[in-house]
Amino acid sequence: MFDNIHGNELNKEILKNMINERKYGHAYLFSGPKGTQKRKIAIEFIKGIFCLSEGERPCHVCSQCHKIESGNHPDFHEIRPEDENIKIQQIRDMQKSMMIKPYEGDKKVYLVNSCESMGVPAQNSLLKILEEPSGSTMVILVANSKKSILPTILSRCQILNFNPLAKASFVTIMTDEYGTDADEADLLFQLTQGRIDEAGKMIRYPEKKNEYRIIEEHLDLLRKGNVEKIFDITKMAKEKGIDDIKLTDYLLIYFRNILINKALKVENYDEDCLTIPEINDIIERIIDIQSNTKINVNMQLQVESLLLKIQEE
Repeated sequence: MFDNIHGNELNKEILKNMINERKYGHAYLFSGPKGTQKRKIAIEFIKGIFCLSEGERPCHVCSQCHKIESGNHPDFHEIRPEDENIKIQQIRDMQKSMMIKPYEGDKKVYLVNSCESMGVPAQNSLLKILEEPSGSTMVILVANSKKSILPTILSRCQILNFNPLAKASFVTIMTDEYGTDADEADLLFQLTQGRIDEAGKMIRYPEKKNEYRIIEEHLDLLRKGNVEKIFDITKMAKEKGIDDIKLTDYLLIYFRNILINKALKVENYDEDCLTIPEINDIIERIIDIQSNTKINVNMQLQVESLLLKIQEE
């Protein structure tokens, strides 16, 4: 079980025990950075719940496992964002669906992706579901961050936190399973900070690495005082179809790498004009921008304001 899931061993052990003992809660939150395989492990967990095998579950061969894998199980419902957000109507539809008895067993499972994208009205609607749990339903929420989720929702969920891989484990997986050389694995770790699914995407779509390299070059010039690069970065991102989250991800990668190199006193970084506290402040501001993506704000203006502040510092 979970053979194709890397890292987060404690979470996997917790979920294995639940499946073996057939004892489940009514609500879970799988929280962690994008690319830490949260949805993958949720699907494996759901397979284990429905699996017909008398041995190890999930077996991956029974009809229930195949139906979950294909998304065709009548008692498994997956909710995805519409136009980048989970809408209140989706939660209301989910609530109505819960009133119908399971078709093929004694349980219905609802997987809600990107639940941090819900506005307060949608979250309040979800809260009503969690406040009156039914023994025949389970809700699994998947989020990149808990920051924008109501505390009342958090208090009603069993929370499993997912973390990126440590560098040594990440490099081993990249070289052994993906066939990269050590230098490529090191670059992928820098770009993804150990998020294995994101690394896999960059291997399949190498142009993503080139996007980062261009932004890295622009930011290097910006740190040297070239204020024009502020607007070049956002303009280039728009032209290449780099969305707001991806752009801010690239900014996070860039400044985290600077922070690490500066902390380790890598050659040439001690001369950088930014101090470690200033870099930490920049990273916190980038994370704040990312948490505002579900709010009706001008993200390009926020990023440009941040870059202008960086240039000033």
